[in-house]
Amino acid sequence: MDDIDRRIDRLLASIEADRKAFKERLDEEKKEFEKGLKALKESHAETERLLKESIAEAKERTREREEEEKKRRALYDKKFEDFGKELGGIANSNGEFAEEYFENIFCRDLTFAGMHFHDIIMRKKFDDRTRKDEFDMIMLNEDKALIVETKYKAKESDIDKVIKKAESFRYWYPEYAGHNVYLCLASLRFEENIINKARKKGIAIVQQLGDKTVVNDEHLKAY
Repeated sequence: MDDIDRRIDRLLASIEADRKAFKERLDEEKKEFEKGLKALKESHAETERLLKESIAEAKERTREREEEEKKRRALYDKKFEDFGKELGGIANSNGEFAEEYFENIFCRDLTFAGMHFHDIIMRKKFDDRTRKDEFDMIMLNEDKALIVETKYKAKESDIDKVIKKAESFRYWYPEYAGHNVYLCLASLRFEENIINKARKKGIAIVQQLGDKTVVNDEHLKAY
């Protein structure tokens, strides 16, 4: 467990370092972009002055400057598009790390909240053209199902999404219609007040605090 915790600490430190470096790069590019916008404004002012001096000459210069402006805007649009993709890649990486981390915990003995499960379904997606659903983890036994939603950082809006998983489970798994369905939200980080809201809704919480994994399931209820 110590080795896993050290690996987790190193991975988290690496992720935070990457995010910090990315933010610094983005700030630098924003400054450069602002300078570019300032230069464009000055360019427009110069164009207006040239128009007053010579309409014919100004038209040619305007065309050249418009081409330059178009290329510059295309360049910055491409840069911000690349940044968006990179940021999305970091978010996906964080989500995958959280999934793997909690999968290792739940798969260890298939026991949760005093319930023992004999089967586990991971990363299941459904799409029948009328609706789409995705489950991070489903643990099953003879009469119970535990749906586990994993997040890198859980938000308050995730509570309602987790609750909807119960109805989605019954839609996609009619063979388990008689099962009691329990819900769990597992995350490395939580927004403020989300844990209390989850407890009131009867959703179990699994969180990482330092080098420990803390389980709060005393308010767990069947859906």
